[in-house]
Amino acid sequence: MTRSLGVRRVSLSRWREALTRQRALLAAPLLGLAMASCGLFDAVDTPPPPATAADGAVNSGAAPLLTPSLVSTTLAPALPSVAEVVALVRPAVVSIATVGTRSDFFGTRPRVGGGTGFIVTPEGHVVTNFHVVEGSERVRVVTDDGRTLEAELVGHDPRTDLAVLKITEDGPFPTVTF
Repeated sequence: MTRSLGVRRVSLSRWREALTRQRALLAAPLLGLAMASCGLFDAVDTPPPPATAADGAVNSGAAPLLTPSLVSTTLAPALPSVAEVVALVRPAVVSIATVGTRSDFFGTRPRVGGGTGFIVTPEGHVVTNFHVVEGSERVRVVTDDGRTLEAELVGHDPRTDLAVLKITEDGPFPTVTF
């Protein structure tokens, strides 16, 4: 009698689809960084003028609210659109695939993982989360243009869950600017 150990095989297309979703999850913090660099948070920190009924504001007597007129006059001219931010950072966002081994009661088995990161130097330094590469024996980076490149771990901080990889191929690579 043969029993299945529950090992799941994932097709390459499903793996790529999962990496694409992970890249989208990384885009959110990058969007926040880009918005911060454009001065969004400086504009929000300034006290808004008192809201009036003509502005369409509803206030329960608490702190003043951002009104539609304040948003359109204060924030909108200073911010790029979401499409512009994505176009700026997308070339520097990478998918990360890792391979390692896991030892447990059943013996030693392969362990695969993945995540995302972004390139911060033209030489190929990539910032990612430490839990993505922790314990991995082999790390590959997939760039926006579809290239799969080997990378090595050059630094990590488990306390802050950050890691820095270095793509082994020569650059220059597109980078996220701050």
